[in-house]
Amino acid sequence: CAVVKGRGSSHTLYTWGGGQFGKLGHGDEDNVLSPSPVRYFGLRKKDENVILAKCGFDFTVAITRNGEIFAWGAIADKRCGGI
Repeated sequence: CAVVKGRGSSHTLYTWGGGQFGKLGHGDEDNVLSPSPVRYFGLRKKDENVILAKCGFDFTVAITRNGEIFAWGAIADKRCGGI
């Protein structure tokens, strides 16, 4: 599961659930029982906030305020944009 929480220009992406294929974005494949922030965003660029996120069975996709699209998890059948 994924949820974006925030107000104004400050938003945080939280994920939880089964972690197989790294689909939660926490840098591992651990299962997470409660919402935990995905810390990747904001580390590369200042003001890089996720405004929308969607989950699939084995992947997650997020869109930032800057219009960038990120996807992670299983890449079988090009679900995450793999070639």
